[in-house]
Amino acid sequence: MNSKLKMFTVLLAVFVTLSTYAQVKVVQGGNTAIGEGTPTKQLSIFGDAKLHGHGRKFHFNNEKSYIGNIDAHHHGLAIISNTGDWLNIGSDNGICFRATNPEETSYGTFEMFLNHSGLGLGGWQCWSSGSGVALAVNGNVHITGTLYWGSDKNFKQNVQPLSDALSSILSLKSKTYYFVDNLSSKSNNYRFSKGVSYGYLAQEVQEVLPDIVSADTNGYLAINYIAIIPLLTEAIKEQQMQIEELQNKYENCCQASIGVANRSVSATTNLPKEPSNDGKSNVLYQNKPNPFNTETIINYFVAENTNNIQLLVFDMQGALIKTYNSLDKGKGSIVISSSELTPGMYLYSLIVDGQEIDTKRMILTQ
Repeated sequence: MNSKLKMFTVLLAVFVTLSTYAQVKVVQGGNTAIGEGTPTKQLSIFGDAKLHGHGRKFHFNNEKSYIGNIDAHHHGLAIISNTGDWLNIGSDNGICFRATNPEETSYGTFEMFLNHSGLGLGGWQCWSSGSGVALAVNGNVHITGTLYWGSDKNFKQNVQPLSDALSSILSLKSKTYYFVDNLSSKSNNYRFSKGVSYGYLAQEVQEVLPDIVSADTNGYLAINYIAIIPLLTEAIKEQQMQIEELQNKYENCCQASIGVANRSVSATTNLPKEPSNDGKSNVLYQNKPNPFNTETIINYFVAENTNNIQLLVFDMQGALIKTYNSLDKGKGSIVISSSELTPGMYLYSLIVDGQEIDTKRMILTQ
């Protein structure tokens, strides 16, 4: 009897111990606890939980919605919706959201991928655009606010003036074009805008400005369009300097030709005058013949009360070609041979005591 009592006592102690320190506990109502604690839900876990092996999952209502890891190629914690979209934390040391394409046999493209390298949107990881890219976007970007670019002088070194910008801008060939409907590579599906676009071909720009062209991991080229703004600014300045230089040359040319222009007008509007009967009018006559090809005669009349008499011959640019000094008073004439001039149009002026009396035009033919 004593031996049976002892056995009962031992069994009772073991049962009480197992109940007190049990790792799985089911209480009244069906609530279950794993670990040391009292369950308040259908399943309560006290302590750490670990899923061993790939493809281990917690399912919700159906086989398509679950929390777990996916397979040997996608590590970390995945939250999968019943539509196939999923959020993966820890895959490739980052956080990604994928939208499954029903036409694809894979898990779809990264609609968003964030890790230590940067942020990728629209199916791109940040490293898809090349090294040093913190944000990669596959598709259009719309901004309603202002986009500022860090440009403080304290950020920069080896600052040099930009030169020969006009030549670079003139070498660029602007285009209109449409993007292809789709372009797939081994690592990316490219998404392009629709409709007509305006810009350059990166391969052509690379020949002129290689520093503003870069390639992505597939070798496709991209242009830093912002870098063209300083070139345009300096090109406008260079062009303005050329315009001002031409304006100065034009003004100087006009000022030098004012006298010639005035004499030309006088030559075409004033008819020869006969000297007055009192013999006091100074007159320059039209040369005869005009035009001429061998020689021509220029007649004039100068009053007796004058001192210094000259006849000056100019070309149409206002340059003085010949000077006839100390001419006789009264009626006089000058003979000009074709051998003294080259064929063309000339102006001749009668100067009396430093005053222009008249200017006329003569033409030497071949």
